[in-house]
Parts: sequence; structure tokens; C-alpha cells
Amino acid sequence: MAVQPSIRTTTPEVTPERSSRAERALELYRNHGRDIERVARDLYLVPSCSGRGFYAVTYGGDVEACDCPDHAHHPDGACKHILAVGILRAKRRGASVRALTALEDELAHELMDDVERQELRDRVLRLRRRLGQRS
Repeated sequence: MAVQPSIRTTTPEVTPERSSRAERALELYRNHGRDIERVARDLYLVPSCSGRGFYAVTYGGDVEACDCPDHAHHPDGACKHILAVGILRAKRRGASVRALTALEDELAHELMDDVERQELRDRVLRLRRRLGQRS
């Protein structure tokens, strides 16, 4: 019986290889996420799982690349180091959005004087600009 090639849908097919990469990325983030270092706008140093050495990950714009052997072998896929940077950025973005929401809630508080209210508005505006949101 011949095996039919899979038809690409809007979501990528979950394969054991993809699943295990995602699981390994989550484990890498949990164990070494605090050691992931942003060294340039789109460049991160991600520790190896063994803790001996780092891999350079380009993450941003249209490019996602890593200098690890897995990414060299599968250049069209995301290795666990790229996925770990994605987790880091998503968590930071979520923390920033939560901080913005808290500031906006505080801004709505009635017991502030005009100076305090303006200082808080300025902080909200700076955070929105950093997140790329419009006021």
C-alpha cells in the first residue's frame, strides 16, 4: 500500500520530532531561561542544555537562525534554541502588557492629584511606545 504525501494545511502538522523539539525548548527555557542574553537588537546568546557554551540565535524581523548543529541540519525548522528565545520574548511581552494594564488601572484611581496623574500618564505612554502600541 503506497503512502500518500501529507497535504499542507494552515497549521503545521505536529510530528514527534516537532513535539520533542518544543518540549526540549520548554525544558531549556525552564532550566536556563535566566541565562539567555540579548546581545544586539535581534541577536541572543542561548546556553546549551549541557550548560557548557552558548549558541548565537538571530530572532527578529524575517530571520530566525541558530548556529547549533540541529539548525544546520534542518535550516527550515526552528531548533530548541530558537523556540526558547520565542518563549522568552512572549513571556516578557506578556509581563509588559500586564504592567501596562496595572498602570492604566492605577491611573483610573480617584485619589491622585494632578501631578501624580500626569506622571502616571507619562509612564503609561512610555510603556505603550516601547510595546509599539498607540495611545
